[in-house]
Formats: sequence, structure tokens, C-alpha cells
Amino acid sequence: MLALALSFVAGVALLEAESALPDPMWCAALPVTVWCTCAKLRSSPVFAVATGYVWAAFLAHVQMGVALPAAVEGTDVVIAGTVRGLPQADARRVRFDFDVDLDAASDLDADGDLGPGAPAPIADGARVRLSWYGARATPAPGSTWRLTVRLRRPRGWHNPGGSDYEGRLFARRIVATGYVKSGRRIGSVPRLSPARVDAVRADMSRSIRAALAGYGSEGLVRALAIGDRSGVSEERWQTLRVTGIAHLMAISGLHIGMAAGAAYVVALRAWSFLPRAALVVAAPQVAGVAAMVAALGYALLAGFALPTQRALLMLAVVFGSRLSRRCMPPSHALAFALIAVLVVDPHSVRAPGFWLSFVAVAVIVAALATRPRWTGGAWTGKLRTLGTVQVAVTIGLAPVTLSVFAEQSLVSPLVNALVIPIVGTVVVPLILVGLLAGVFFAGVGEALVVAAAVVLDMLWPAIEWVGAHAAVLRAPGAVGPWRLAAAAAGVLILLAPRGLPGRWLGVVWMLPLIVVRPGPAIGPGDYRMTVLDVGHGLSVVVETGRRVLVYDTGPRFGDRLDAAALAVLPFLASRGHDTIDRVVLSHGDSDHVGGYRRLMESTTVLATAANGPVGGYRPDTECAAGGGWTWDGVIFEVLYPFDGGSGFDNAHSCVVRIEGPGGSVLLTGDIESATERTLLVRWADRLAADVLVVPHHGSATSSTWAFVDAVSPSIALFSAAERGRFPLPDPRVLARYVEAGVASFSTWRCGAITIDVPADGAPSVARLEREARRRYWHVREAEDGRCRLDVSSGG
Repeated sequence: MLALALSFVAGVALLEAESALPDPMWCAALPVTVWCTCAKLRSSPVFAVATGYVWAAFLAHVQMGVALPAAVEGTDVVIAGTVRGLPQADARRVRFDFDVDLDAASDLDADGDLGPGAPAPIADGARVRLSWYGARATPAPGSTWRLTVRLRRPRGWHNPGGSDYEGRLFARRIVATGYVKSGRRIGSVPRLSPARVDAVRADMSRSIRAALAGYGSEGLVRALAIGDRSGVSEERWQTLRVTGIAHLMAISGLHIGMAAGAAYVVALRAWSFLPRAALVVAAPQVAGVAAMVAALGYALLAGFALPTQRALLMLAVVFGSRLSRRCMPPSHALAFALIAVLVVDPHSVRAPGFWLSFVAVAVIVAALATRPRWTGGAWTGKLRTLGTVQVAVTIGLAPVTLSVFAEQSLVSPLVNALVIPIVGTVVVPLILVGLLAGVFFAGVGEALVVAAAVVLDMLWPAIEWVGAHAAVLRAPGAVGPWRLAAAAAGVLILLAPRGLPGRWLGVVWMLPLIVVRPGPAIGPGDYRMTVLDVGHGLSVVVETGRRVLVYDTGPRFGDRLDAAALAVLPFLASRGHDTIDRVVLSHGDSDHVGGYRRLMESTTVLATAANGPVGGYRPDTECAAGGGWTWDGVIFEVLYPFDGGSGFDNAHSCVVRIEGPGGSVLLTGDIESATERTLLVRWADRLAADVLVVPHHGSATSSTWAFVDAVSPSIALFSAAERGRFPLPDPRVLARYVEAGVASFSTWRCGAITIDVPADGAPSVARLEREARRRYWHVREAEDGRCRLDVSSGG
């Protein structure tokens, strides 16, 4: 059974790795593959792979059928529907999910109340993610609105090591993103509507904030109570990650299991006190129903997020077997749960939580089944068993954790063993009972929630101290399939029963995961440049044999997000770099230095060069013409500005020329035509370069004919955003490069662009990230799938 389940998983995973969906006619084979899988044939695993593939393809075709038409993008449309989830507000905007209701739109149309704009050609019930800039008030969850919006198909950055934003939205069934131009509230959903749960969650969030004002753990309590993580600071999340207990401080499958287990035990004991009732319905059946009700209630409090849905399905398999009075082996329960989760949501196979959950359960089952029970005192035996399980889970999850998060806390077994009992038996019960009691006795509910916050406040200093001194194992770059497979074999050997000789060899199998760096080595005189996809902004990483340069750090978005967190740091981790030898900031515009502060706080930076302070940090040196350095046979030369730190604006952008035996690159920041003329006067003989990172993102104020002719690049790279505030590259500028015969590429169309400059060859485009990692849900910018720009691609 487990082999069939894993084969089904493999089939789903194959479909999720496709760059394009198979022809819909293949879905007609689904009944045949299901029948062949269920038949007792030796080839059943083969048909299970086919069933998983075809089933995932069928659901994908259904979902793609409700995608936003390309013709709607960039136009004003009117939609009506319901605010879902918990809206997130900051100083600039309110962001929320919105379920479209065509019936509500039809009612408004009949009343002649639609106003400007046309009804959106969007499927009924489709979910969109909207931002409302300058909103006077946050739209209440569960309220219905009429909105005039501009929508577009989901678009995200594409960088090595970075997350797939488009894929995450696709998994959440979000068909479009956009912003609100105007709108008004038209009512509220009925009391029995699922959206009413969001209104209840919002009320609870406000109550918790009011009750815990002044408590440091207020954000953690909200995360544990209703899955609202907005109150947990980035510093706290970092501490939780380093100590390996981030999963404990937000509602996950573990917490759903805790709630179900507690309800099961309580119901089982309570039903035992009713002998006559127990003769009619057995206590385990009643306890199983109570456990599922408790799990469902807690999942609803968490907003019915995908991890809680997976946990519910897993619990449904376990308690379903109890209700049907069938004895199901743990391996069969795990297999049925795997199939159930992927039948309902095939996209789960791409979610780290899916693998973490199932691998953790499998490891726990294997550890308990293959290890002898500890003898001695009851508490001593339980503690030793708990320690065994924690060590086994840490070893079992290490390959998944390192491949997903690029790091593994070495203190997590100890911290989890100490914190899980406190959170599971004290904090979570106090919160849940407090929320329930608050419905009838507000004072009692508030006191219990405050008690949970007090426990967390007392526990936090110890967690913080451990986090400050914790050792963390980091992966030396992105984990490839063969390294992951070798590590999985090592885990199986290490967790094998004690009678197996040579179990220590499992460590040898895991060594490639932590010592082998990815990709081909960069030799002396070679270098590699990657222009990261950071929207409207710039960030370039240059790697030589042993050194790393970061030129600009991209934009910042609000208080929590910036290009360093979303692009630069993940890219460096994927390449195995934990130290930056030099950061150069071309000038002080926020789209070029927005990620600088996070970069300085999150990794080791040996030297910085800029012509002004940024985020409280002062550079080590100024950018001034004549400066430079040599790394591994590659020469870096500063060509501009001539007067060093006299300015930190576009006109004084730091221009850097990189030259190796195989070719040269010119990094130009946001210089404009006046600066280009100055450079032509001073450095006419030094501007020629094989690769040009185009000035000012391809703005019309730069890239004069004289400058393009002087540089005479063979490759031109534009760092720009799709449909950004500024239509870049400007069609006239792009035309100059195309007419000059320059191969032109843009990050918004190609994703991150990697250029290899070997010492014994010529510069070449080594990787276009959007093409290299294309999946069927990604937006295609050209019918032929190519991302190279032509004259018609401007703006």
C-alpha cells in the first residue's frame, strides 16, 4: 500500500514539474489508470504513477480554465464580492483577498449602480488578491463590496534560490492580483457563510490585542490562537528558526494534532463515566468524533490554511479507521493520508510543509516501531522515548530542512523536547479554553489568554539565549536531486533497527548534503555575473573563483520585505556563499539600496563602498574614479564619479568596469545622458564592454546613441519591472540596442540573467531563470516562449 501511495506521489510530482500541461484528452485515461491501479497486478505501481499524473493534470486544466484573460490586464473592471481572510495593513496600503460574486455584481447592474468601468470577465467564486493604497479604513472580513479595480495575472520574481510567488498563489487558487481604484461597502455575508468565520477571527484578533497590550508575546498568542502572524517581529521569527521551533509558534499540523489528541482523551474519559451510553456507542467512536470536531474548529480559527487542511485529512484517515472499527497498520494509515491529501490538493506536493509533515510522521512511526521500549521508572522511560523521537525526527528531517531552508538548527532536538510539552500542554490549551470561555464569560477568557502570554513571556528569554548561542548547520548551496537522494539513503541507514551492522555509514551518505558545493567551479580568470530579478530596481552579483561582489541591493517594500530577503540572500545561499567580500552601492535611490540594511544584518560583509550613508551604516570607502581591485585574475575598476563622495544621486552613480581574460562587463547604475557625455570625454577608450547592464533601467533619459556606440556591447541587460510605475525599457532606447545588433534581455521577461565569462572564451548567457524553471502555471510573455527582447517588447 505504501509503495502505491509513493508511486501516486511520484506521478503528481511529475506533473507539477512540467513546463506545459499535456493535452486535455489524456485526462480521459483516468478511469482506466484508476482501475488498473486498484487491480491486483504486479504493475500497479506503474499505473499509480500514471493515475497521479493524470489526476493532477485534470485538476490543473480545470484550474487553468478560470485564469484571468490577458485582455483584462491594465483595464478598469468592476467586481463585487466578499473580503476573505485577515486583511494586512501598513502605512501605505491594505492588502486582502477577495472572493468574486457574480450574483452580487448582477444585482448592482440591475440597479444601475455599477458606475464607471465594465464588469470583469472573471469566474464566479474566483479569488483575487488586492491592495488598496490610501484606504480610509481596513475592509472588514466578511463584508461585501463593490470595487473598481485593475487586475493582472500573478507575476513574481524568478531568481535562483528564490521562492515561486506565482506558484504559491496558484496553489491558493488566487487567479489575479491588482489594486483598488475605488469602492464602497454594500453589505455583509449571511451568518452561516464560511466568510463569517473570518469576521469572528478578526474580532478575536482585536480582543487578544486589547487584552495583551504590553505583553511581549502578544503576537505569538495571536499566531497560536487564530493563525495571525502579523504581530510577530522578524527578529523573533529569526530566533525561532535558529532554535528550530518556528513550527511551534504558528498553527500547523502539530497543533491540529494536539487539539485532536486532547479532545480525544477528554471525550474518552468523560464517556467512560456514562456506562449506559457506552453500551450504545463505544467510547472510542465518540472520542474520535470529538477529536475531529476539535481539529475542525481549530483549523477554522486558523483560517482553514493549507497546512491545517492537510492535517485534517491525515486525522480523518486515522480516526475514520477507528470509527469503522478497523485495525489499520501505521504504514497503511500514512499511505491513505498521502493519497487523500494529494487527491484533494495535488499542489501540496510542492509545499515544504507537505514533506516536513509526512516525513516527520514516518520517522516517528519508524523510530517507535524499531526501538525497544525503555524500562525503568515511568517518567524516565517517557523522557528517554521522547529524546529518541526528537533525535530521530531531527535526523529524518535534515535533508528536507536543508534543501528548503538551507539551514538546520543543531539544538532543535533539545529545544523541541523542552518547549513542545510546555506549548502543547499549557500554552495552547490555555489559549483555546480562553477563547471558548470568552464567548460566555469575557473576564475568564481574558484571564486564561493572559496566562498563556505570561507563560510565553517567561519562556522567551531562555529561547532567546539559546538562539544567540545556537549552532546552525548550513547547506553549501542549493541541494540537487542526487545529493538529496544520497542524504535520504543515509537517513534510512541511520534510522534502521539497531541490529543492522554499519549504521554509522549513514553519516557518510549524508556528507554530500553538507560539504559539496553546487554547480561548476569558477576558475582563475573566470567570473560569473547574475542580474537578479528585483522588479523596478537593481541588484547584481559577481562571483570570481573565491570572491563575491554585490552591486546594489534592490528595492524595499514596507517594513518587512525587501529585495535582500526575497532575492539577494536566497541567491547567495543557493550558491553556497555565507560571506560577501564587497558591497558597492551605486547611489542612494531606494530601488538600489532598499535591501542594504538587511544584507548587513543577515550576513557577513567584509567591505562596503558608497558615496553616502544608508540605513544607519556608513561605507568603508567612497566610490571614486581611479579606484579598483583585483580578485582571482579579474580586474574591477571604478570609472565614475570623478569627485567621489560629492553626491549620492543618479548623476553620481558609481560606474564599475569588470574585465577578465575572456571579456568585460560595465555596471552603470542610474547614470543619465549628461553623465554619459562626461564619461565619453574622460574614458572614451575605457567604456567598451562585451556586456552592459543598461543605465537607468532603459529610461529615455539614458543610453544615448553616442554612449551605446562607445560601449558597443554584444549583450545588453535591462533590470526593470513588468507594468511598473515607469514603462521600461523605453521603446526608443530598446530600438537603439536592437538596431545596433545587441542581444537584449530584460529581467521582467527572463527572470534573473546569468552571464558566464570564462577566461578562455567569450561572454555568454548561461541561464535565463524564467526559462530554466518554467512551470505550466507561469505567465508566458511571448507565444514562442523566448524572452529575448525585440523592438515590439519595449515598455
